Amino acid sequence: MKLRDIKEFLACKVMRYLVMIPLAALYALAVACVIDPNNLAPGGVTGVAIILNRIINVETGTLILVLNIPILLLSLWKFGFHFTMDSLYVLFWVSTFTNMASHLPTLTKNPILAAVTGGSLCAVALGAILRTGATTGGLDIIVKVLRIKYPHLKTGTLFLMLDLLIVIASAAVVESMDHVICAGIAVFVTASLLDVVLYGRDEAKLIFVVSDQSQRIAQLLMEQNIGVTYLEIRSFQFHSC
Repeated sequence: MKLRDIKEFLACKVMRYLVMIPLAALYALAVACVIDPNNLAPGGVTGVAIILNRIINVETGTLILVLNIPILLLSLWKFGFHFTMDSLYVLFWVSTFTNMASHLPTLTKNPILAAVTGGSLCAVALGAILRTGATTGGLDIIVKVLRIKYPHLKTGTLFLMLDLLIVIASAAVVESMDHVICAGIAVFVTASLLDVVLYGRDEAKLIFVVSDQSQRIAQLLMEQNIGVTYLEIRSFQFHSC
């Protein structure tokens, strides 16, 4: 590899890591200044951390980091060292910024506005992070594992299914069912907007790829949250009499 190519590669890497920091800050801001103060547990590891924060006296950002440790081990097994380190990098900033932002004023005290605003901000930040090739840990990694087995299911759909289970569990610790319902709204907003950020509004994108390396190509595409469908093609020769 030439020196020029090495410099361009390193510059691309540095720029990618720099972009991840404000995206992690945006996600943390949505959690610490909108969702958490309104007692909403919008699914995912973040939702579990918010629930545990009401039970034990540990900061939400710290709980997010601790709860992700076994999930990062799963990521190391399934996706390798580099992807896991990227996710750990983002997760570190999310955890740090969440603890820092918890001392800032709450942006809104209206649970419905918090659900819509917080869900939207989380979706934009999370979608942009996923497009960089990393994750915020938690369900992001679990969803990537599930998409390998179920590539026909969209990322937002899988998030919605898993997050709703955590929202239901939050009913045991939140003040009222109103907060559970608002958390469900936040989950729905996040899942819907996440698909828009990742796939765009056009639902008719289809690409045919013909290659001897179909398994390898399919794996790479699914790691980028792109669905894959296999088509078996057979050729026939007809001989005239």
